[in-house]
Amino acid sequence: MAGYLNDSGSARLERSCGDWMRIAPSTPGIERIEACFGGHGYDPHRHDVYAIGITLRGVQSFRYRGVAERCLVGEMFVLHPDELHDGSAGTADGFRYRGLYIAPELVRAALGGRAALPFRRAPVSTDRRLAAAILPALDDLGRPMDELLRDQVVLELAEALAADTFSMPSPHWRAVARARDMIEAHLQARSGDRPQPLCAGAAFPRLPRHQSLSLSADAAPRSCTRPDTARPAACRSSVCQRLRRSGPHDTAFP
Repeated sequence: MAGYLNDSGSARLERSCGDWMRIAPSTPGIERIEACFGGHGYDPHRHDVYAIGITLRGVQSFRYRGVAERCLVGEMFVLHPDELHDGSAGTADGFRYRGLYIAPELVRAALGGRAALPFRRAPVSTDRRLAAAILPALDDLGRPMDELLRDQVVLELAEALAADTFSMPSPHWRAVARARDMIEAHLQARSGDRPQPLCAGAAFPRLPRHQSLSLSADAAPRSCTRPDTARPAACRSSVCQRLRRSGPHDTAFP
């Protein structure tokens, strides 16, 4: 499956800069990245979005829900919102992957507003239906996703997740949604339009620390990469905003 992806430029980047991360143009509710690490990648942290991707090279090792997992070349990973996980290379050769982060609100809406979000027991998959859903979004990270592709990816991904899932009970999801909106409104009222500085190195200590990031509390989509030890006021910022940094190792898409 990895062979289906547009791989232009990646080999050059691996030879020239070691650990690196590239950030694709974002679209509402979805963010996409490609990353390569020679050893340790991520300390334990959480997202409040689905993190779904495919290993392109090497062995991606991570702990998820207290279990050590390995994702091989061509295999996909599905990490659910607010589940603690880390990441590192499973061999001395390092690993490279592409991934997308999708807001759970989009998944719920695509499934007709059902109460419980889909939850897959196994975080590593070779499901062809899941691959068909995510590969169009990950094929050309240099190109923004248009609205038609975005809607297609969301719908097919939601259906793929729902087809192989067991439901986590969520009897009070409407109350949880209202509480989330109230917290976000409170953060926005406190910060206004002023950006909140946040250090990117907390969850990603191996990446260069050249500057703090300017994040707005009401940034969209509502996603967060945070260490397990703290939930900063700006945690509703986008995954890619938390990762964006300056320096010679940073490679952004044009």
